[in-house]
Amino acid sequence: MIDAVWWSYSLALSAFFFSLPFSRYMHIPTEILYIILKNAGIKSTVSRDGYAESEIYSCSSCGLCIDACPMCSASNKERFTSVYFVRALRNRSNFAEEYARECLMCGKCMEACPVGIDSIKLRELKKEESMSYGKYDNDYLSNAKYSNTPLDAPELIYYAGCMTHLTPGIYKSIINILEKASVNYTFLDKDGSICCGRPLIISGGREKAKKLIERNREIIEGTGAKVLLLSCPICYRIFKEEYALSGIKIMHHSEYIAKLADENRIRLKKGDFSVTYHDPCDLGRGCKVYEEPRKLLAKSANLNFYKESGPMSHCCGGSLASDRFSFEERGKVAKNALLSIEAGKADVVATSCPLCLKTLSVWHDKRVADISQIVNEQMI
Repeated sequence: MIDAVWWSYSLALSAFFFSLPFSRYMHIPTEILYIILKNAGIKSTVSRDGYAESEIYSCSSCGLCIDACPMCSASNKERFTSVYFVRALRNRSNFAEEYARECLMCGKCMEACPVGIDSIKLRELKKEESMSYGKYDNDYLSNAKYSNTPLDAPELIYYAGCMTHLTPGIYKSIINILEKASVNYTFLDKDGSICCGRPLIISGGREKAKKLIERNREIIEGTGAKVLLLSCPICYRIFKEEYALSGIKIMHHSEYIAKLADENRIRLKKGDFSVTYHDPCDLGRGCKVYEEPRKLLAKSANLNFYKESGPMSHCCGGSLASDRFSFEERGKVAKNALLSIEAGKADVVATSCPLCLKTLSVWHDKRVADISQIVNEQMI
């Protein structure tokens, strides 16, 4: 009897270990290795092999990312959420590339993931592996320059970026604030920008983006400025992560304006209206900037709070990471974000991203404003 029990136990245990690599329970031993490697600062360089293998097999298929994903508010997009993308990678499915491109890459799934799998990086790498560069020509960059490059080193250079140029109310407000504070600045890309490169990177075009980065770095470092001011979180994130600018402090406009207010270089009056703040994905989840915008808004208006803000803030739907979303589908994502924001019951929705401003303004019947616009109006 004892022998039969022992053999039954041994066979069951052997069957379990034999089937483990083919089951969802592979995450149990793999997570140990993944956490050690992750804490050592190792990053994936390909989407399927090497370190990425430990990431892929650490997914328990718990589905928490499905509930967090803003794509679930758009029609027929649930199947592209991170748990299914990781499963496609694990199974070496031919659909993995399609899953990679059907994503806004807002990063909310990573906040929800109990293991912290960087599915955004895996999607980016999968796009890179199938990227064709035939239509891209960056030869013009060797002679490209900014018409407003300063002759003398200013205290600060302001790089508005492509999206801010499409929302001129933001850069006009920032210029007014800088002049009110008597900042010695130069508006570097006043007459047009060389793209920061992040839209290319999140589309899988990292190699071509390197040329944009190199040219921008050369020009910006050549100004001799101590501070680079950015009003677009998309630009801010890539400058922080990829540019490695020597001797130049990189600041988002919410951080720099908050600094001006703290130093009493600008004075603000508190308005008799309420504001809720929408965290842009790249500024919040991407760069962990949460406090400065709220601190600044609290000096300018009555700041209201709502539950799904900060790290779990909803994506606005305007992301440049995917061209597979229709206008109507993006609208559903934006409306879902606004449902959460409207729980704050404020007069104005504030944000600190030109893309969020453009997207939310289309779908909201109340005012949506950039933080710089509110500060500009409340300056004494």
